[in-house]
Amino acid sequence: MKKIGLFIGYVFFSLLAKGQENKDEAEIRRLEDAERVAVLKQDLVTLNKIWDKDFTVNNPANVIVTRQQVEDFIKSDEIKYERFDRIVEKIIFRGNIAIAMGNEVIKPLTGQNIGQIINRRYTDIWFKENKSWRMLARHANVIVEIGK
Repeated sequence: MKKIGLFIGYVFFSLLAKGQENKDEAEIRRLEDAERVAVLKQDLVTLNKIWDKDFTVNNPANVIVTRQQVEDFIKSDEIKYERFDRIVEKIIFRGNIAIAMGNEVIKPLTGQNIGQIINRRYTDIWFKENKSWRMLARHANVIVEIGK
């Protein structure tokens, strides 16, 4: 009888944890899209709500930059896109950490790749603090097609 009670408790708490993970996954997917739209619109007000104060990016130019540097790139139109699509392929959770990975397609309005369609792979790292998710770090790299 004791084993049955333990089993029922295990199943109950497993389902409860899975329900929370599904809720968190939906929230991360929502935030991933909100961040994408804010970058596309150069909306620093929204980005400041999403990005952590220590937000850091390993960017496609192979340079690690701070939140302030990314904001400066947006203000100076170094980051300005006609198109920015993001497909979240996988989200992994460990405690208050979420890692989102997938594919992005951008079409820059400025820079050396102006007007070109660029495919990238990305990884975003989120953490939950005081019941809110914040993006802590990000890595994006350009997919290089062999033979081009």
